Amino acid sequence: MGERLRFGGTMELSGHSGNVRPERVDQIRNAAQTYFPGFRPDDFAGVQPWFGYRPVSPDGMAYIGRLARYTNLSAACGHAMLGVTLAPITGVVIAETLSGRKPSVDMTLLNPDRFA
Repeated sequence: MGERLRFGGTMELSGHSGNVRPERVDQIRNAAQTYFPGFRPDDFAGVQPWFGYRPVSPDGMAYIGRLARYTNLSAACGHAMLGVTLAPITGVVIAETLSGRKPSVDMTLLNPDRFA
């Protein structure tokens, strides 16, 4: 990202805390060095770990489609750790929805109004 290289890939369900657990960071650093043996521990010196919240719905399913209350608002979010994996099919079905076509997959479980 820009002049930086980012390693990551964990998800922890622990409430709303700003704490980054050092053992989780160590696991990521160790894995990076396993897959990229050119990296050494010194390469990570001074790196400040950070985290971001994952967009997760109560049932673990993404929100995809038009919202009933606002006809000009659609959602394509809440994919948790599968955003990159599900991006292609999400793009297809949201494009179908926005263009007025019937989505090519059953969208019932992904209805953004299911908890409204």
